[in-house]
Order: sequence, then C-alpha cells, then structure tokens
Amino acid sequence: TLSINEGDSGERPKSALNLRLSKIHDSDITVSYQTEDNTAVAGQRYQAASGTVTFAAGEREKSVDLTVIGNDTKDEDQSFNILFALDSGNNAKLISEKATVNVKDDDPEPLVSL
Repeated sequence: TLSINEGDSGERPKSALNLRLSKIHDSDITVSYQTEDNTAVAGQRYQAASGTVTFAAGEREKSVDLTVIGNDTKDEDQSFNILFALDSGNNAKLISEKATVNVKDDDPEPLVSL
C-alpha cells in the first residue's frame, strides 16, 4: 500500500510505487499494470495510468509513477487500485495482482465564526 497526500487545487503530486523481484532472474520479466477506481475516481482524484514494466535480466527493482489530483476541499481519504498481470518471465509469478494507493486528504477542517 502506498499513501500520497492530495495537495492543493491545481497541484498534481506524484509518487512512485516500487516493484521488486524476490531474486535476480537470468531472463527478462514483463509485468503490465492498470489503475482501477475504488473510492477515488480517475480524472477527479488521480490520473489513470497503464503500461508495462520490464525487468531486464539481472535487475530487481522498477517503479510505476502515479499522479493524484489535488483539491482544497475537506473530504475523506480515498483509494484506487493498481492491477498487475505477468506478461512474460520464465519461472516467475506475482505475489499479488493488486496494490492499493491511498489518497490522503490534507485539507484543514473548515472554520466557522459567529
């Protein structure tokens, strides 16, 4: 799970979800990914993303860049998912086919004065 503060209106905070192989492989491993709405909706709270990540033989770590959409409204934390699929890789398997990203609300409570 990854948490990203939403930021203010007009801001597009970015963060990276790190992917790691449990051991070095002697052949390439390719993983595809795609974001999926949960309580957060693409285009409103985060920028939809999809693509592939290739671990070249000998590599163990890669990352997927993610972007959230900031606002100035006090609301609940929300989340979206990233779905993964193994496209190629001899003797490789995914530990998890889904990761959750939490978009943390960072706006203060509104003040009321009388």
